[in-house]
Amino acid sequence: MILKRIWESETATYGVLIDDVPFAVTLELPWKQNMRSLSCIPAGMYSCRKHISPHFGEVFKLLDVSGRTNILMHKGNVDADTKGCIIIAAQYERIFYKQKWWNAVLRSRKGFNELMKRGGNGFWLEIIDYTGKVRGGTV
Repeated sequence: MILKRIWESETATYGVLIDDVPFAVTLELPWKQNMRSLSCIPAGMYSCRKHISPHFGEVFKLLDVSGRTNILMHKGNVDADTKGCIIIAAQYERIFYKQKWWNAVLRSRKGFNELMKRGGNGFWLEIIDYTGKVRGGTV
């Protein structure tokens, strides 16, 4: 499976999940030198395994992320939902939430359910930065 990051703003990084065809969109934090809870993770290849999160229930967890732990792929809508994880959804949208405008991902249940169906018990995820650059990871 591939996560192709396609755009980055000051507050978020947006991507597309591909498994033969694009099937979901993603939302992560922007690149901030892999800082815990403040940054997306480095581009690279990661093993993902099914995991039961006390907060999110059944999700996928990325293993062996350099300098980081507990990186999950779960549902959410705005960058405030991620805390360093990868949010999975079905579409991009601009919404008014908590008294401000956000670039968001919506229909999270649909995109996440598709990931759970395609992911089985685990899979390899290749994360590719939109710039084509490797920022602290390996491709």
